[in-house]
This record gives sequence, structure tokens and C-alpha cells, in this order.
Amino acid sequence: MSEVALIMNTNSLGRHSVLLKLAVLAMLASGIMSAEVVTTFDDLSTHLSFSSETNAYGYIPTSYDGFTWINWEVMNQSVYDNLYLDGTPIPSGPNFAFPSPHKSTVSISSTTPFVFVGAELSGWPDTNGPVASSVTIKGYLDDDLVGSATEAISNDVWSYSSGISGKVDKLVFSSGDAYFRMDNFEASAAPEPTTLGLVATGLLTLAFIRIRRRYKETGRN
Repeated sequence: MSEVALIMNTNSLGRHSVLLKLAVLAMLASGIMSAEVVTTFDDLSTHLSFSSETNAYGYIPTSYDGFTWINWEVMNQSVYDNLYLDGTPIPSGPNFAFPSPHKSTVSISSTTPFVFVGAELSGWPDTNGPVASSVTIKGYLDDDLVGSATEAISNDVWSYSSGISGKVDKLVFSSGDAYFRMDNFEASAAPEPTTLGLVATGLLTLAFIRIRRRYKETGRN
């Protein structure tokens, strides 16, 4: 009988099953702690007026949804439709994010490393300013470049930008100083051992040692 099969043999668990149950619970809790986060921007205020439209846009707080947002704003999609006569539905309503105009740096960062999974991107049909044809997202860890992703975009469709392989602590967005929109920003915790994950490993090891010792004592190893 293999060691894995030995652990999984329910007839041999006996009093050690408590350890295995605790280990499973710890692993489940560890997985929950590292769950993926999707930021939709739909809970943010758009209380500011733009042109003839009221409740049009607002600013994304520097500290929002577990990240640091530099030079980002949020707009209501209905107002955007009225201003630019664009009825393309956004991935999640009613709001989307966009970079503040004329800012040299547009970024999302965190003191805790994370994995950038991806985001929905689209153009902005503003005839009074440049319109982005692509967006480049560069990921950094301790100021070292980890990787980048470039997504071609258009005004009448939302494109899903793939993420960056590897953990990062900062994302820098660039589009040639042109306008673009973003929705459903997805990120997850970096694949690091969590405290509960280490506890689960310890419990599994202890249960295995005790069960193996029992088999040796009974001559069934």
C-alpha cells in the first residue's frame, strides 16, 4: 500500500481523523484568504458634473479596494452614453474607470505583492482629444520589471487584457496620453505560503507520522 493510499484509507484514520479534518479546514481557509478580487468601480460616487450632465464622474480614492490608485477617475456609463452617443454596454454597470487627463503616471499598486489577472479595456470616442488604440500595462516588483501586456482596443467594444505572469506590487498604465476606459480589474493574492497553509501542512505531516507509526506497530507497513 502506498503512503498516499495509507493516509486516505478511512479504516485506518481512527483518532487521527481529527487532525486530517483540521488540516482540510485550514487549507480551505487558506484558499479563501487568497481568493481573486474583481473591482467593478460600481460602488464609487460620481457626484461631479461635466458639461451639461450632473452626477457624471468622480475620483477614485487613493486607497480603494485594497490597492493604491494614482490618477484614476470614475464615470457613470449613462452619462458617457449621452455625451458621446455611444450605447455600447460595459461589462459591469453603472461605472467604469479612466485615467485622469494629462497625468504623466497612472498606476495601481499595493504594499503586498499580487498577481494581475486581467481587465476589460475600451477606447474613448472623444473628438476633442487623442483616442487610444492600445493600452500597455507594465508590472513591477520592487521597481524591477516583471512583465508587460499590451491590448489593442477600439471605441465600440470591450476587450479583455490578459494579465502578467508573476507577482507584482505595481502596475503602470500607458496609452500614448490618449483616453481609454477600464472595467472589471482582476487581481489575486500572490502564490505565497499563508499561515493557515503552513498549519495545514504541519497537521497533515503529524497525521501521516502517527498513522504510519500505527501501521508499523501492527506489522501492516
